[in-house]
Amino acid sequence: VYTAAIESSLQPMDKVLDAPILSGPDDKGIIWRPKNDDDKYYGETTLKEGLTRSRNIVTIKVSEKVGIRNIINYARLFGITSQLPADLSITLGSASIPMIEIVYAYTTFPNMGTRPEMPYFLTKVEDSDGGVLFEMEPPQHVQVIHPNTAQIMTDLLVNVVEKGTGFSAREITRPIGAK
Repeated sequence: VYTAAIESSLQPMDKVLDAPILSGPDDKGIIWRPKNDDDKYYGETTLKEGLTRSRNIVTIKVSEKVGIRNIINYARLFGITSQLPADLSITLGSASIPMIEIVYAYTTFPNMGTRPEMPYFLTKVEDSDGGVLFEMEPPQHVQVIHPNTAQIMTDLLVNVVEKGTGFSAREITRPIGAK
């Protein structure tokens, strides 16, 4: 969601209104009433703060601006192959995506907008004497997003750990980003 927003010229300090949303009823008569986890609303909120604090309403409103089809297209660029619902619930994690696809997709950020052509787990195995038992060349990388976008997203995800909902990851003693 936020990558699509950045690449469509929105900026981390742009603001959206964090206020209740009511949609529906849909064709089955269901009314969707998304809310923030703490049941509170915070008014004008920057995209950065919305991501840092996992504000559902901010994410939904950013998604409305960017468009669900655009978000799904980015998911595909990032290597997500799982089925994705074409509605706003996807922005809050309604899709069931295997961990390998999520990890694979997120590698795009620290790799400055590139990802490997395919996931891989190791490139070399050595025995206790240093003899090489197995070695493979890592797959080629493909450019997925602009390097500037990757840097902005990396900074935003690091901010989630430093000041937001990913605070428990601070126990890891090296630079880390999270969502």
